[in-house]
Amino acid sequence: MNDMLDGFDHPAPLSVHYTHFDVANRLFLTGHSHQAWPDVALEGQRQAWLDAAEMLDGKWSVVAEKVEQVTEGYRALMSDCSGDITLDTNTHALVARFLSALPLRERPRIVTTDGEFHSIRR
Repeated sequence: MNDMLDGFDHPAPLSVHYTHFDVANRLFLTGHSHQAWPDVALEGQRQAWLDAAEMLDGKWSVVAEKVEQVTEGYRALMSDCSGDITLDTNTHALVARFLSALPLRERPRIVTTDGEFHSIRR
């Protein structure tokens, strides 16, 4: 058995969180928006829709609370209570944020492939 799976009762322990995508029986090798989404994503999208319908522009305080919960969750997963976590509305915005943090005057070498998000080519 693979050492990485030692101690897990299930050969794919996260598959129980991806039942709608049936990852226990299918293999996904993509690393982009066409990959499997966890079951909680459906409830999150549903709740976002209901919040927007109920609160209209007043929903942003609820959104800000959710953003903070997500960033805290990522900090906990990475055991980094002070880390900067950046969330944004799309990949292009995240790439722009990433590039803005680089010392571009020093002309760092940035390597991409034809398998990257389309927004990286922009």
